[in-house]
Amino acid sequence: MKNLFTREDNHRVWCMKLYTLYTKLCNEIYTNHNVLLPWNMNFSILTGDVNRNGELGNYNTSSCVIALHEVLFTNYAEGAVEHVLRHEICHMIVDRLWNLDSFNNHHGEAFKRACGLLGIDDNRLATPEMLSFGTYTESSIVDKIRKLLLKGHDSGISCAESELFLKKAYTLMSRNRIDMSDVCGRDKFYTYRPVGGSHKRMPTWISQLGVLLTEYYHVRAITIRGEESHLELFGTPENLDLAEQIFYSISNQGIMLYRSYRDNPTRPSGMYGRRCSSNSFMCGLIHGFRKVLERTRRSILEDVSEDNQSLLLLNDPILEQHYRSHYTRISKISHSSIRGSGYHAGKQTGSNLSLRAGMTSGVNNGRYLGS
Repeated sequence: MKNLFTREDNHRVWCMKLYTLYTKLCNEIYTNHNVLLPWNMNFSILTGDVNRNGELGNYNTSSCVIALHEVLFTNYAEGAVEHVLRHEICHMIVDRLWNLDSFNNHHGEAFKRACGLLGIDDNRLATPEMLSFGTYTESSIVDKIRKLLLKGHDSGISCAESELFLKKAYTLMSRNRIDMSDVCGRDKFYTYRPVGGSHKRMPTWISQLGVLLTEYYHVRAITIRGEESHLELFGTPENLDLAEQIFYSISNQGIMLYRSYRDNPTRPSGMYGRRCSSNSFMCGLIHGFRKVLERTRRSILEDVSEDNQSLLLLNDPILEQHYRSHYTRISKISHSSIRGSGYHAGKQTGSNLSLRAGMTSGVNNGRYLGS
């Protein structure tokens, strides 16, 4: 079984998407302007504090690499990614096609002429301040409810305090007849986020974890298949932050619990002897944890009137509409039931897990999951 998952596992997926988008733009520019761009372009992902220099992308003249910051893929609508890519392609055109000094012509006349080829505003720089994609406003009540929900999932509070915050949030929703689609955001933009890296053959448990996130965490999950496959989440950035945390919490803690169980010399032998399948163990763990989530959901709904229960469920038609619009070719693939060696041990382990997600995105090193 592989090492623990990190967000960096997804950089390869993002670079592949950038290359696909770059290929489309190459065809577009050749068709419209008879300008042939180089096909052997390389891409990389920038990380770190974007506020240090406000740079969301750059073109390296010495290595001929276009780099985009990972925050573009997580916090901005898809149009922002394409705009910054077009911006950096303009710098590449000035350098490689026209052989002009990129430093002295950074945003000069040559750059502006390249912007005309790419169809972008030469005054709109690739910085957070100049990108208006995905801006939105919301009511103070909805904002308060979202903050209560986040506090209810804070890793630094007790289970009793967590339940109190969640009940306050759902009471406000019932009183103001605000449903989950309002909290998720009617006017907000929707985007996608790969999780778990790419795989020649993706384990079944990753797909099953995507199903769990769809059922309980206000997102949609889809497996993107090709030469390499990966799991992709779709939703608003706020909900993707939470779902991503849950994914890495369950995955990484599950991997560590599997290794602990596998290496335990006193564990009993089953019908498969002492052989233990990581895929079966993780499928069992996810099944067991689903039971925990279902008990929590039932407990919360017991304190809400029957008329208002529908407001709190995850039936978000706005999300579903955007999901169907973004992924135009969706097919259901059924998986055979996983009941191999290690499944029942994983299920028992998962039924004893407690998980409270923190309020920031990224890898949490298993701090929010315990057994």
